[in-house]
Amino acid sequence: MRTKRKLGAIIALMIAGTFLVSAVSASIDGERYGPIEPEHVEPVDDHFIPSFEEKNYVITAIESSSFSEDEKDDLINNLEKLWSLDPNLSESERSEIINQASLIVLSHYRIDSNIRPFWSGHTEYSSTGTHNVLAETAGQNMRLSSQQCRILNEHSADPDTWGIPQMVEHYSWGGAGKKVQQYANFAAAALEEDPTDSLGYEYLSWAMHYMSDVANPWHTQQLWAQGNHETYEQGYVLDEMVSGHNFKRVITNSPDYWWYQISSPSASADNLADLSSNYFSYIDDKINNDPNWKNDPTVVEYTKDVLEEALHYNMGLVDYAVNYF
Repeated sequence: MRTKRKLGAIIALMIAGTFLVSAVSASIDGERYGPIEPEHVEPVDDHFIPSFEEKNYVITAIESSSFSEDEKDDLINNLEKLWSLDPNLSESERSEIINQASLIVLSHYRIDSNIRPFWSGHTEYSSTGTHNVLAETAGQNMRLSSQQCRILNEHSADPDTWGIPQMVEHYSWGGAGKKVQQYANFAAAALEEDPTDSLGYEYLSWAMHYMSDVANPWHTQQLWAQGNHETYEQGYVLDEMVSGHNFKRVITNSPDYWWYQISSPSASADNLADLSSNYFSYIDDKINNDPNWKNDPTVVEYTKDVLEEALHYNMGLVDYAVNYF
């Protein structure tokens, strides 16, 4: 899992004379440290100008909507302007067009809805839901109590029950980083007032939800690139959480003495999104062209990587919320 990059970070810190001894002692003596985040990776989004198939993916949803024919025509025309990079569209106009289309597409294709447990996991205690496992394991690794970890698990999928209109906020381009920041700060404030406040840990679980969302490569890509979202999220990661590739084992076996120190939750979410975006094109292409894509070694490795990165960013959120003040 990006061994070369992690090794590079270790070497850099060795040169600075600040890391090697503490890292070794952490694994031997049970002491813990919070390393810096990985070096920033430039985001990859090849879908701002969609392909013919991606345009049709959106247009099909719009044409199936309850909009009037005039409203459908207006929205499709506006999307064509956006896709052509029309310089006369302001940034706010672009956002408005995407947000309007998002509600239709997410609803039409049932993407990230609470109809079924996708990447979001389950809205009750679950030992197999993706969000549930990531949140609870992060709490366990940071030595929270069993009750606090249970709260993290039980509430980790709550944001996916809040309705289609807010679903755009689960994407890196739709404001996921802002939601991580908001709920991490809510958690920090509540836990400063009362370290046992269950609401503080609910807030923390919601911050983890949005952080974990952007570890999914599909949550970093534009609306019209979501065709294989369900196939990857439900039909692969969730279905093989405890069977097949057993992705849960990757999460629970990851070192509990390694997490990322977070000073700006929104910036950390952006960094994780940028990293996972680099995996999208390869996985998406494999799904489209390789019948055995689920066993492709690179797809497996990329999936393990984003899950492990999500865990250690979530651990950083625990540290941020509990030790903020």
